[in-house]
Amino acid sequence: THGWNFYDSSTDGDLDIYREVSDIQSHVMTWKRNSGNVGIGTTSPNTKLSVNGTTKLGNGAWPTATVANSGQRVGMFSDTEDGYLGMGNMQAGVSADRGATIYLGARMTTDADDLAYASIFGGKTNSTSGNNSSYLSFKTSGGNERMRIDGNGNVGIGTTSPITNLSVYGVATHTGIDVNADTGYSPSIQLSRNAASQWYVQAMNAGY
Repeated sequence: THGWNFYDSSTDGDLDIYREVSDIQSHVMTWKRNSGNVGIGTTSPNTKLSVNGTTKLGNGAWPTATVANSGQRVGMFSDTEDGYLGMGNMQAGVSADRGATIYLGARMTTDADDLAYASIFGGKTNSTSGNNSSYLSFKTSGGNERMRIDGNGNVGIGTTSPITNLSVYGVATHTGIDVNADTGYSPSIQLSRNAASQWYVQAMNAGY
């Protein structure tokens, strides 16, 4: 027997849909009566749409987006233009430091639902309406900011207010820049103006 079977649960009124192939039924979808949640591949959807398996958006050779629970992969591709992923804070009014965050990490504690993570935050620099100045903030170890790229393109390490192209701040003896070269080569720092070297610092190596 091949076909589709629809079941209306006598206990909770849920609608379950099964596919039948060679007299073997496999669950396809559940529609919960009380919550209205829909589950595909699961009988216990806990959101408006819960999918246990791979999803695809779009009908081209490259889908607009794919999500798969095998290895928890998420991909977004396009065969007509550059890919685009947008996240933003669109609450009423404008305010400084509103934006969106991407979290990357792993379980922190055995048998606990916590996360050791790093994050990237993009936000609005100021509260001026119509002004598009924004910044990127890079955080590690529970949300401690380590680096920022401000609206002028300045990079700050250890500071949220870089005043030059690269500003490095630290605590006590932990402030510095380490330039390390492979064996046989010499580390160097070069300062130039109009592509002409003005100042050059190099640790000489006999094999260089």
